Amino acid sequence: VKMHSLSARANAIFAFTSFVVAALIAFNMVSTLWLYKDPQVTLKLHNIQNFRKHPALHVDYASVTFDLQADLRPLFIWSTKQLFVFVTAHYTSKKNKKNEIVLWDKIITQIEHAQLNLTNQPTKYQFITQDISLRNNNITFTFHWNVIPVSGLVTLGQKGQHTVQFPLDYKLLQSH
Repeated sequence: VKMHSLSARANAIFAFTSFVVAALIAFNMVSTLWLYKDPQVTLKLHNIQNFRKHPALHVDYASVTFDLQADLRPLFIWSTKQLFVFVTAHYTSKKNKKNEIVLWDKIITQIEHAQLNLTNQPTKYQFITQDISLRNNNITFTFHWNVIPVSGLVTLGQKGQHTVQFPLDYKLLQSH
C-alpha cells in the first residue's frame, strides 16, 4: 500500500477546509435574510434658510435644515458590521426626469449610536441643482440605510419620506 505524498495530503486538507468555510459563509448569508426588522423613522423638513439662483452658474441653490428621529437598533443583528445612513432630496426637472441629491450621511458602527434624534440639522452637502428647477417644485426628502454585514449581502432600505413644495420666488430665511 502506497501512502499519499505530503503535498497531496496538504491539498486535500486545504480543499476540505475551503469547502467548510464556504458552506459556513453561505449559511451566514442565508440566515440573515429574514432577521432584519423595519426601523422607526420620522423625517421632516425643518426650514428653508436660503433659496436663491446662483448668478454666475445659473443653477438653484438651497440651504435647508431637517428634523430626523430614527430608531435603527432593529437593523443591528449578529452579522451587522455597520450602517450607512443618508438623507436625499428627489425632484423632477425639464433637464432630467429624475434628480437625486445626497444632503447628509453618517456611518453607525455600534448599536449604542443607532438612535438618531436630530433637530434643525443642517445638511452636510450643498443642495445645488444642475439647472434652475427648484422654484415651485415638489421636493421629496427621504431617509435611506445600507446594512453592511460582516459577510453576506448588503441590505438597502428607505423610509420617512416628506414632500415639500418649494417657494415660487427666491427667498432668504423662509420657514416651513
